[in-house]
Amino acid sequence: MADEVGHEVARALLHETSATGCLDRHMADQILLYLALAADGASAVSVAEITSHCRTNMWVIERFLDGRFAVRRNEIRWPAGLTEG
Repeated sequence: MADEVGHEVARALLHETSATGCLDRHMADQILLYLALAADGASAVSVAEITSHCRTNMWVIERFLDGRFAVRRNEIRWPAGLTEG
């Protein structure tokens, strides 16, 4: 039993550390409000994985703030029309 848990944890760690995003799947949904409230109003971040919790958080934030998130592959942008500078 303990060895199975150890293998599962090791696989999860390898998955997270091999991702190309700058934030892991747990941090992604926590940073969204800060992206939307950034001083210049335009932000983007790459994440390891966009989870359903992350999508739900985007939906909630869009109900309170004037703007929309854009998701492309593993990148989240606010507002949706943000272009690369």
